[in-house]
Amino acid sequence: MKRTILSGLILVVNIAVFALTPINNATLQLKTNLEGLAADAGTWTVGANGLTSSNLSGDGFVVSTTAAGQNFVYEADVQFNNNSESAASLVFGSTNDLGNKNMYVVNIHIHNGVTRLFKFQKTGLRGQEAFDLVAQRTVTIPADRKFHLSVTVIGKHIVYSVNGEVVANTADYTMGSVMGQNDAFTGHYLGLLSWKANCTYQNLNVTAITPATDPRLNNLSLQAMTGSIEHNVMFDSTQYVSITSVTNETQNISLNYEKKSPQTNVVVKAGNTVYPDGIVPLNIGNNTVTLECTNGNAKVLYRVIVIRRKAADLYYNEFDRPQHHWSVKQWWTNDPNGMVYYNGEWHLFHQYYPGIDWGPMHWGHSVSTDLIHWTELPVALYPDEYGTMFSGSAVVDENNTSGLFKNEDGTPSATGGMVLIITADGNGERVTIAYSKDGRHFTKHEGVSIDWTEDPIDDRAFRDPKVFRYQNKWFLVIAGGPLRIYSSDNLINWQIESTYTNINTECPDFFPLEVTNGQPGERKWVLSRGGVGYKVGDFRQVNGKWTFVPDAQYASSDGIMNYGNDAYATQTYYVGNFDQSQRIIEISWQNFRASGIGKDNGNKTFNGQMTLQNELSLYKDANGKYLLQQIPLPEYASLRDSAKVVSLVKENINGTQKVNFTGQSYEIVAEFDVTNASEVGFRVRSGNGYFTKIGYNVLANQFYNDRSRAGIGGYRDKFQQTAPKVAVENGKLRMHIFVDRNCIEVFGADNTVLGSTLIYPAAGCDSLEIFSTGAISGVNAQIFPLRSIWNNTAMPAPNPIAYTHLIMYGQSLSTGHEAGTALSAENVPGVNMLGQQVWFNYGNYDYTEINPLIGHPSFVMGGDLFEPAIMGAANHIRLKGLENNIIASSTGDSGKSIEDLSKESQVHRLYGVYTQALSYGKQAVARTQSTVSCPAIFWLQGEWNYTQEGSGLTSGSKPDNTKAGYKNLLLKLKNNMQNDAQRIYGQTDRPLFITYQTGGQYVRGRTVEIGMAQVEAANENEDIICAGPVYQMTNYNHGHLDANGYRWYGEMLGKVYNKVKIQGEDFIPLQPKNIRRDPNDAKKVIIKFHVPVPPLVIDTKTMPQIVDYGFLIYHKRATQTITGVQLISDDEVEITCAADLTEDVEITYAGQNANGQGNLRDSDPYQAVFNYVDIDRKDGNGNYIYPRSNNRTLRPVYEPRNAQGEIIYNQPYPLYNFSVGFYYRLPKGQNELQIISGVKDIPVKKNDLRIVQNGNLVSIIMPAPEAVSLKIFDLTGKLIKDFGLHLQDTFSLEFLNKGVYLAQANTQHGTVSSKISL
Repeated sequence: MKRTILSGLILVVNIAVFALTPINNATLQLKTNLEGLAADAGTWTVGANGLTSSNLSGDGFVVSTTAAGQNFVYEADVQFNNNSESAASLVFGSTNDLGNKNMYVVNIHIHNGVTRLFKFQKTGLRGQEAFDLVAQRTVTIPADRKFHLSVTVIGKHIVYSVNGEVVANTADYTMGSVMGQNDAFTGHYLGLLSWKANCTYQNLNVTAITPATDPRLNNLSLQAMTGSIEHNVMFDSTQYVSITSVTNETQNISLNYEKKSPQTNVVVKAGNTVYPDGIVPLNIGNNTVTLECTNGNAKVLYRVIVIRRKAADLYYNEFDRPQHHWSVKQWWTNDPNGMVYYNGEWHLFHQYYPGIDWGPMHWGHSVSTDLIHWTELPVALYPDEYGTMFSGSAVVDENNTSGLFKNEDGTPSATGGMVLIITADGNGERVTIAYSKDGRHFTKHEGVSIDWTEDPIDDRAFRDPKVFRYQNKWFLVIAGGPLRIYSSDNLINWQIESTYTNINTECPDFFPLEVTNGQPGERKWVLSRGGVGYKVGDFRQVNGKWTFVPDAQYASSDGIMNYGNDAYATQTYYVGNFDQSQRIIEISWQNFRASGIGKDNGNKTFNGQMTLQNELSLYKDANGKYLLQQIPLPEYASLRDSAKVVSLVKENINGTQKVNFTGQSYEIVAEFDVTNASEVGFRVRSGNGYFTKIGYNVLANQFYNDRSRAGIGGYRDKFQQTAPKVAVENGKLRMHIFVDRNCIEVFGADNTVLGSTLIYPAAGCDSLEIFSTGAISGVNAQIFPLRSIWNNTAMPAPNPIAYTHLIMYGQSLSTGHEAGTALSAENVPGVNMLGQQVWFNYGNYDYTEINPLIGHPSFVMGGDLFEPAIMGAANHIRLKGLENNIIASSTGDSGKSIEDLSKESQVHRLYGVYTQALSYGKQAVARTQSTVSCPAIFWLQGEWNYTQEGSGLTSGSKPDNTKAGYKNLLLKLKNNMQNDAQRIYGQTDRPLFITYQTGGQYVRGRTVEIGMAQVEAANENEDIICAGPVYQMTNYNHGHLDANGYRWYGEMLGKVYNKVKIQGEDFIPLQPKNIRRDPNDAKKVIIKFHVPVPPLVIDTKTMPQIVDYGFLIYHKRATQTITGVQLISDDEVEITCAADLTEDVEITYAGQNANGQGNLRDSDPYQAVFNYVDIDRKDGNGNYIYPRSNNRTLRPVYEPRNAQGEIIYNQPYPLYNFSVGFYYRLPKGQNELQIISGVKDIPVKKNDLRIVQNGNLVSIIMPAPEAVSLKIFDLTGKLIKDFGLHLQDTFSLEFLNKGVYLAQANTQHGTVSSKISL
């Protein structure tokens, strides 16, 4: 496009038309080198302080006759005389045509400190528009309301500074969003703009940048101080941002640069830190290094994004890294573009951003010589002043029709090179051009080839140009909305040929294909609509314009290119002139509708991959309709590990049958005899109840991919397509399937059907199954393991360590919900986590990396999750002396029932988070040839079974809130978790299952159903320990703990683990042993407790006093008035009521009546390792010591106190054992109820006192002879026989019927109970 600078004659006309008023500076009080100043609105006067604008209700412009060159600095001082809504601005690059404004403006708003760099420009049929070129920024408004505004312009690059601070830097996306424009700098005049402002301009000057004052660099590169450079700066004088990468071993880099002028001062910074020697330390991940280059009043910034890689072995072998599908090494990719065969290499350009999510687009670049193995090259194209680099295409301009390729003397070269045709996106879209001779270094042709404002459809959506050569012309198809076709002779200047308002698409592609069963040389043209649908027709001149004419069968409908949901933006390689028959190869982006699935499942290394590459052709059916065939490249056969092929020969299948094959990356070539079957197919990546189902419905002639049970994350859906031709011939169905770590691709019906679908299998799901329904189906199949296309042989150095993996599971109390802040912000050496946070869900990533455990907000729900109890437990265990190699993981989920968390759940897949933690733990330790075992599982759940929120095991059912039901579910869950730990880690010992007792505000009813289930399960099973209640921990009114409470209960769990697993002791929580009526007073009941460390204490300091200390007596269908609760011995509590207790007596402690709380505890002196802290303490500046969001208080409803009533700040958490909540019924006529709920021995001192059964005799084994009392109970707790106190140690059981009973022996040394069977 040709652009000219307006002449002085036009300026004179404009002044006349717009009645510009000259500004009189005869006094020279305005210090300026601008000439011919004139204003269009408001009052502009020159006074002692400079040029003042006033009386403006909107815009007021000042034009000048001064035009700047290409490189200059334009600046002024501004003094605001008001602070109301208004702005002062510098105008540059102006045509001085205020009727059709085309100019750049930088401004400062006095009322809010917002700065802008924007442009007035004509935008299509919509007329004038003022649009930002970069994101707006806010600066601090000085008290004197004075500002120095400065603009450095070099070519089309603009740097805007306010009071010395750079606030806008075109094309520099590290500072925020960058936008685009049509042609840059069509004018060169300077001026001013005030918007409603009463302000004064002074020292208004333009300064040309000369070679001596040029602040730019001639060259820039990195040098690794250790390690090595992977991709260095590809220096381009017009490009101010560079993306580089270095190896993991590179801890520091040196910036080497060459200045254009020796007067330029260069300051090297990373963040706010200046590095005078230019040596910058690097963190793993992205590091943005800034070079501030200043020469006089001219300033430019260079940004170098240095990606310091993780350990080399962590790439290309991630849990979801596809092994035969191309993917970017790190960060984001989407559409393939610019695919071309050039100089013996296949070039795959693609949309790229150096972050895990979509951002300002670049063109990434990889090359291959065989279409299978790829080498990743430096970024080819960066965002510039015309916009970010959206999709496009590439061609080989063999004969230099573009004239872009020059000889050394500047004359056009006889041969050309590679030309890239690009979408520049921002403030609409446009086509720009770049070119390269070597396929490595790319030069952008200046200017815009076609802008959306010049397109006849006048639609901002004007992107994804695909260019091809045909009939001695270049053609371009472009869309984003309606399809358009352009032509050109030189790749620079384009003319419209035809438009298609009825064909809307993105990423169009257009090519001729051979008809495999047609006449010799028969070809038809295919329009790909982004790889989703296609049309077949002809490309010919209609009324002198090149036009696509669809066949009648495709005039109003499309063929389906891919039914699998996830493939999109399909593009083909340019290999030459379409006048000649050639191989047409396609590839698609495979994350279209699932761009967050990898990240959501723990992969923040790369986000984006491509489908397989397919060779295209057409098949003509019996009705004359042309069908697209997509055939996987035969080159993929080179990946087959034929020595390990598994073959099925005439295998009869009825139902689902496992194939003797495991793997994550393989190819299936299968033929089914479906004469009698209704449905056949495979279940791939199966295991642990998960699988992806690939099937064919015979009656419907329909292929489908069903990923509804693929794994714990991702989507639960099914995709299907009716084949465009009959897929079964002579009773035989052929399927060709590629299975990779995170995706499947299915080909069928003579390759007229293709389904590409992302899957995220649960870890360990590597099996393969085959199925047939309806009848027996015969199958012949070959399953080929596929070798990886990646050549990463890096291995970490062996460092064998034996790790202990502690895992917590449950609902919100297990995850630390509403902790509000992190107390464990410092790592305890030897305590680790998998990935980047302790939560295995809630946004974790890098699962197979072992990192030091530290407290910080979760990556998801960051203002809520901080301090799960597993952190306190793991740190306690380490500090109490366990080996120095703990891994801690939180795997629970908030607001879930035990059914939701169960392996058998048909509603949720949450249990898989637990098995994922185990599987990735195994992978993580294998990196260094280490080992791992899981000695304990911590379970914190029950609230939503009390309230019956969440789901039951099946959809629509409610959670079980009964003691028996919950206990049964708990035992199943325990067994599943223990079995999976043993299976995955290969350990022989079953993990100890440590549960808390659900308490507090969630308890419902008098019978404490869920809490009793947890206590009884622990009492009845040797491998379950109940650590006790949680109600005594500091908490909020609505049930969640605060950060102190979570760490405190973590220490309780650590104490129990320490006692049982490390010290080899037994642990039974404080709970009743028996309940009896007082024979002398009918108003009293006496409860004897198992007290871990006597004496009992009624504690109203650690806890606030609860009504009746948490006890409730229910008698004759009424709650009784309690007149007294007192301790009558070290282990007994006496409760006195106002009325006689002659009927059934029901006793509840810490039930709903007491808000799930009580005051009864033991006297355990066990020492905590952490102190209770004042969570709301502030520093001298009034800031919270423990950061939190919203600057809110985190004070709990009650804080523990010492005997003097002082809050125990900076004192160890008290680790007393508070009594579990309980409910028991003492029946009418029964004076004593023995509280031994099952089969678990409860010794006072391990191995000192035992009960041994020998047939009908039981013997009491004691360390020394002494009197013993033996009682026999049934399993409901009913007393059967009391032998009384005897000196004998053997007793006969002949009076008992066959069954299971409980024997309890009491001596002065303690009590022991044991199950006996007859």
